[in-house]
Amino acid sequence: MEIGDRVVCMVSGVRGVITKIYTPTASAMQIMVCTDDGRLYHAPYSTWRLEALKDGKVD
Repeated sequence: MEIGDRVVCMVSGVRGVITKIYTPTASAMQIMVCTDDGRLYHAPYSTWRLEALKDGKVD
């Protein structure tokens, strides 16, 4: 996954575009996404997957 990819969180169902990938001190790698309504949402890298397109494929 890279900045600009559309992703969905498998835990919460939040969807958005990756704006930042980072590793906080003493913690697992995190992804920050900008949701469709403009909020910023952070969750561990392992909880995200690429969002499927309408034809079932991923970007």
